[in-house]
Amino acid sequence: DQSFQQKCNERMLRMRKQGVTTVFVSHSMDAVWRICSRAVWLDKGKVKAEGPAHKVVDAYYKYVLERNASQDKTSPETASDGRMGSGDVRISEVEFYGEERKARKIFLTNEPLIIRMHYKANGPIEQPLFGLSIHHVESGAHLAGPNNSLNQFVIKQIMGDGVVEYCIPHLPFLPGDYWVTTAIYDTQEAHPYDVWHQCARFSVIPGGTQERYGFLALEGTWAHEACV
Repeated sequence: DQSFQQKCNERMLRMRKQGVTTVFVSHSMDAVWRICSRAVWLDKGKVKAEGPAHKVVDAYYKYVLERNASQDKTSPETASDGRMGSGDVRISEVEFYGEERKARKIFLTNEPLIIRMHYKANGPIEQPLFGLSIHHVESGAHLAGPNNSLNQFVIKQIMGDGVVEYCIPHLPFLPGDYWVTTAIYDTQEAHPYDVWHQCARFSVIPGGTQERYGFLALEGTWAHEACV
């Protein structure tokens, strides 16, 4: 469970500080980056990369991005789970954009991130509420749940095809993989038109911050005053 995993990670970090050499084998890039100083990337028994952990993890993420380039767009047929809602309006596609306005799925901490939700409405929908839920893939932690009502952004009416964007100017998440769930409700948040569970996934790779523990880069400042 999560508590046991945390104890194991803390134990390995203590051993590392004591100078003990350990070999850690994992498919979790987040764990490799946090725990290891050096990494070896094996593919079918052959070494594809070796060196500082953050560089190997970065190379692996870039490889995965290129390999899956043809699968960047998410559709209802590729969703990880079922959907719920009346279906009067549906999210038809979810995309992630950077500041260059091109679709991609890998970002750095503190980069701009734009989540684009394409929808199809069968008829006029008055003042719909578009929401997002973001979870950390490995731990399942719920990290954010914005919607346009909370931001006092009113969408008067939708009908037919359209796009709603949620823009994050500085992505605060540390390296790891993240699920996005989308939802469309009525203005009273009582009637679900469409809830698409874990419909899209993006990754954050090392870079953009010096922070490395936890889920978020707080980018705070330190001060010190000696007591006389």
